[in-house]
Amino acid sequence: EVSRAAHCEPSADQARQVLLFGTPSNGVPDKRAVVAAWQDLLAEAAVDWVPTEEGAQYVGVDGHSGRRSGAKLLVRCGWTREAVAFLGRWGSDAIMAYIEEVTMVDQAFDLQAPGPLEADARPPPQVVVAAEREPSPADKREDLSSELKALGTELGLLRASVKSSRKTGRQALSEAELVRAGTAGLHQTLSTLQEEIALLPSWERLGVKLKDFIRGPAYVRARGSKKFHRVASAHPLSPAEDHETRCGWSFGLSQGVQRFDAEPSGLAQCDRGCF
Repeated sequence: EVSRAAHCEPSADQARQVLLFGTPSNGVPDKRAVVAAWQDLLAEAAVDWVPTEEGAQYVGVDGHSGRRSGAKLLVRCGWTREAVAFLGRWGSDAIMAYIEEVTMVDQAFDLQAPGPLEADARPPPQVVVAAEREPSPADKREDLSSELKALGTELGLLRASVKSSRKTGRQALSEAELVRAGTAGLHQTLSTLQEEIALLPSWERLGVKLKDFIRGPAYVRARGSKKFHRVASAHPLSPAEDHETRCGWSFGLSQGVQRFDAEPSGLAQCDRGCF
């Protein structure tokens, strides 16, 4: 693309005068124009991104964003610190902050940077070096200011991340306390149920009580009668119309019937089949 725009081949002598990232007229790009173009590209790429969700005030990109992000990318690709510093023309230790950040993030997500390329793995590319322009003192001061501003922004993001992690830890601790409280209450309920079950009678005791249970009266007598009858069926759970004596008298729906558990004295027995 650069070769087409400059109308020359990479092997030509005039290629040394062609800037790698120059303007269409092969001039040095204006820094403010480049930053404005980055802003437009990022705004189009991050349609659904809300900067306030990051936990810090988003200040946008600046002239140093490309150097900072490029240094992190090269470190993740396995470049050494010296190679990145040489390529970016860093004369200070500011690059160490970027390397340390990449190392912390990679350790947190268990990432491993690729190792350095073998000497014979890929042939060295043919590089055409364009004429360099010595940065002015104003550019150096602006770069230093941009670095300090970028470091301040990243420090704010790191503080917000730590604050969010602490909040998440407190929430997890609160949930764990609720689980422990619920478990203690469940143990208490189980203990109470076990105590109540222990108080229930055994099956043997229930069998004895069922044998002794009186399933209705044993003898009945009609109102004003001088005879009593022996009951054939009078279970408390059966319908009243099914209660009858051995002689066939349905006494369940009769009024004024006297009921006895033992043979009543002073009365005669039924002579129609009860005895």
